[in-house]
Amino acid sequence: MADDDVDTLEVLGDLVAHEGAAVRTAGSGQEALEVLRTWKPDLLLLDLSMPDMDGCALLTLIHRQPALHDVLAVAITGYDDARDRNRCVVAGFAGHVTKPFDVDSLIQLVATLVPRSGAA
Repeated sequence: MADDDVDTLEVLGDLVAHEGAAVRTAGSGQEALEVLRTWKPDLLLLDLSMPDMDGCALLTLIHRQPALHDVLAVAITGYDDARDRNRCVVAGFAGHVTKPFDVDSLIQLVATLVPRSGAA
């Protein structure tokens, strides 16, 4: 999970961990790439607006790595217009959640993408 907003990162991390997932967090796209050198998650939650690189560019870099080409990702963003949603689809995101997010909807989306037998 990558987000430059510390509060969002903490809340999202706690929510997903509470559901039983192993969680790693990163405060930037570059930090996320570092974490992913040694860990392959079942699902990524990526902020679209980070100062060092946006979530779409980050996902492109992640999916170029052979070991990570099939990792699912959900965009976490403050933007919710058709252009942004289309940009997420083109970038390869499996879902799109708008801040402020509804906790139940987010948990349901994660559960849909990653069955209980796996961890997010």
